[in-house]
Amino acid sequence: MGEQQQQRHKPRCYFIGNTHIDHTWLWNWTEGFDEVHASFRSVLERMKEFPEFVFTCSATLYYRWVEENDPALFEEIKQRVAEGRWQIAGGWVVQSDNNIPCGEAFVRQGLYGQRYFESRFGKKARTGYCVDSFGHHAQLPQILRLQGMSGWLHFRPDGNEMALPAGPYRWRGIDGTEVIACRPPGWYCTPHEHFFERCAQMIPSFLEAYPETLFFYGVGDHGGGPTIRDLNWMRQFRATHPEWDCVYGNLDEFYERAASGAMVPYASLPVVAAELQYCFRGCYTTNGRIKSLNRLAEGRLLMAEKTAALSAMLHDAPYPRQELDRAWDHLLTNHFHDVICGTCKPDAMEEAIFRFGGVLETADRVRHCAAKRLSAMFDRRPPQPFEKSYAVCVTNSLSWDRREPVVLSAPTLGHPFNAVGLVDSAGQPVDFQRVEPPFGTPEHPKEFLFLPTIPAGGAAVFHLVAEPPRKPPQTDLQTTKTSLENRFWRVEADPKTGTIRSLFDKRRGVELVRRGARAAQLLVIKDLGDTWGTGRARFGDVIGAFAPTAVRLLESGPLRAQMEVRAVYGQCTARQCIALYRDCDFVDFDLEVMWNDKLKTVKIAFPLALRAARAFYEIPYGMIERPANGEEQPMQKWLMVRGQAGKDGGNPVTYAVGLVTDSIGGADVLAQKQGTEIRLTLLRSPYYGYLTYADAVEDAQRPVSDQGLRRVRYRLVGGTRDLGLPEHGESLSQPLHVIFEGSQRGELTQPVSFFRCEPTTVHLTALKMAEDGNGFIVRLVETRGRQTSAVVSGVREYPPIQTTLRPFEIQTWRWLKGEPPVLCNLLEEAMERERAIAPAS
Repeated sequence: MGEQQQQRHKPRCYFIGNTHIDHTWLWNWTEGFDEVHASFRSVLERMKEFPEFVFTCSATLYYRWVEENDPALFEEIKQRVAEGRWQIAGGWVVQSDNNIPCGEAFVRQGLYGQRYFESRFGKKARTGYCVDSFGHHAQLPQILRLQGMSGWLHFRPDGNEMALPAGPYRWRGIDGTEVIACRPPGWYCTPHEHFFERCAQMIPSFLEAYPETLFFYGVGDHGGGPTIRDLNWMRQFRATHPEWDCVYGNLDEFYERAASGAMVPYASLPVVAAELQYCFRGCYTTNGRIKSLNRLAEGRLLMAEKTAALSAMLHDAPYPRQELDRAWDHLLTNHFHDVICGTCKPDAMEEAIFRFGGVLETADRVRHCAAKRLSAMFDRRPPQPFEKSYAVCVTNSLSWDRREPVVLSAPTLGHPFNAVGLVDSAGQPVDFQRVEPPFGTPEHPKEFLFLPTIPAGGAAVFHLVAEPPRKPPQTDLQTTKTSLENRFWRVEADPKTGTIRSLFDKRRGVELVRRGARAAQLLVIKDLGDTWGTGRARFGDVIGAFAPTAVRLLESGPLRAQMEVRAVYGQCTARQCIALYRDCDFVDFDLEVMWNDKLKTVKIAFPLALRAARAFYEIPYGMIERPANGEEQPMQKWLMVRGQAGKDGGNPVTYAVGLVTDSIGGADVLAQKQGTEIRLTLLRSPYYGYLTYADAVEDAQRPVSDQGLRRVRYRLVGGTRDLGLPEHGESLSQPLHVIFEGSQRGELTQPVSFFRCEPTTVHLTALKMAEDGNGFIVRLVETRGRQTSAVVSGVREYPPIQTTLRPFEIQTWRWLKGEPPVLCNLLEEAMERERAIAPAS
């Protein structure tokens, strides 16, 4: 048998030289910037000294830093890439956290990352790469496939946190798509001299499970890369282990051989049909301010894109690509796992907050300027019989009709506040409620609350007019000092505890609050965990609760009624407003907590009279069921529990309760015989950047996270059928937008829908100009887990998109004026239609 044939039959070990670089962690981004340059120079020097050495690196952010600041160094890297000695991987801008960002953020990581790689190196990454990220949601396989990557490389969760096959395995996502995933032996860094010896002892057991394995080496976290010592050890290792085929590189080859069945038939590889969790459960709620800013920035940026795209489609207005690209770059940079998880040092977190400020400034300006062009299409002259008015245009960035509360400032038009009214574009009266805001002067500002119906992807115009005071609108809202009631709900507060003692669904005859329990209670939990919550699956050691100082009826209008609860815990204060609307079937909460304690967690508890409950959580562009066992779970905008509820005068019914939030990223659900408790995690206050595997101890010198004001909005929805939680989540993220206008002539006199997607269970999540400028990109996502036919229509001269989506499928379409729409992958490349209705496996 020849030498080459013998090599083909040997177990193979791929040695992957790398350096993990946290561009921000216990240092600032500028230090990370410097370390990228130093590490890349070091790698190129080692390549000269060790001709066999092959290096692998991800994160296009780092390549771009070098390209922009050291072109000569970048040219050397390009040469090594062309030689095959420097291998690109990952295809993303950064190694993102893989639970907190929204679904579209993961799309953009690959869209911008892969386009960069291809434009600079003539190739795309083929293997997804997040070695240090703290967990991986179950929609990633589909996203990776649609970005041109068929493999996934991860080290977390480690073997103590989740049992996984020793070699490559088929990771199956919630839509059925599969990629080859692998958690290699050892670690991605070489932190000490005994590391190689330990890994050499581990490799044989991995090769017994599967005849090929990966072995990562190279100094990391703060960069560095493979050292002379590492590379000398590699030579020695290869010489002393002739029984193995030891290969420098090649990450892509390892995954391609696994997928092709070169060693073991693909069908024989083990299947993991689950999310890859859990690791560091506390990081999804640590430093809540950055989580709030992220959710706000994501929603505003998507609104800005859609509005700018509509303006370009309808008016040939310039599309602000550079500004939006810059905003996305800031947003995706902040999605780096040590940044968005809130695990950096204090001033590094402030730098991330500044970047979010840039995103929000750009998004708000782009959105509003583009919306002004849309509102200018409407006739904004005073409707008959009024001679003077102030026009108000309300726009809707989502793909379904919405009836939601809107509050707007009310110019008095030179008349007393109570002599200003609201009418629609035809001059017909619109029900409204005068609101006195808790700020401003006695004269200004004044506000109106109303609940308009705004068409999908469209707008409607209303007018503030001078008119005699009119009678209040008819209403079914009823209030007492401690209760609110409409035709959907009756909510009763307990003044002794400042909590809710009854949430009664009047339509179904179901009481939600467990007998003797209290809901919307702020619990204080002892939490001696570190910044990450290392080793902690539960946060449940309750040591106290906020105590009420005042419970009062805040507002009793015809359209909205509110109660206010004020409470204290030590030197910390809380203010929670609970609201019902005349025409809305949900309960809204607005909570502000001024927190200045430490080593504690605060949760919002809802003990429910639901038995045999199951818990479901939104994940990026999907949904998944998780155990209702009291363990902390990451969440996107909503969670739902479904179980059996008692009914007045009847048998138990299957009932669901959903909680939707604008910025909370973690929660737990505990289902027991007597009922089910949901606890939203409002904040954690560990030390900044503090990592320990033991309980924290008091240290007055260490800065504490989550100090100061924490504000969240959340919503309770209940019912026996589909609760519409994905729609509620997007509504909180992308609220109706108000534009004030002067009196001008326009072509549109009625509310208009510029785009819509039917049915509403398929969301049009993104509308943007194509990266190559040829048409516009429409992203669709099926949100309920069932095959659905959908139609997108509305924009004139753009033919409807008619398609069928499989459960939780993501589809991308290129929308062209006067031409048939084209199905694309997430890189905006045309693809075969069959790919849209069959799993890629």
